[in-house]
Amino acid sequence: MDISAFLLKFWGWYCIIFFFVLSFNPKRIKQIVDNLQDARFLIILSLFAIIIGLLNVLAHNIWEANSKLLVTLFGWLALIKGFFF
Repeated sequence: MDISAFLLKFWGWYCIIFFFVLSFNPKRIKQIVDNLQDARFLIILSLFAIIIGLLNVLAHNIWEANSKLLVTLFGWLALIKGFFF
């Protein structure tokens, strides 16, 4: 399988699962918002965002005007957000 197709499927399923987890458990949204106030949680979240973004960018840094661009932008967005959390 092509790395682009794999990452598109992975991130697509991740977003769908995350959406349903939050939709069927509204208490989880409050818990996440409360955790964002904790500095320790933000450090761990930033670390994971940097790792995931860096792995995504290293494995897939393709700047073509098609669906591959979405995977690349998602990786760069995760990496940048990890640095600025």
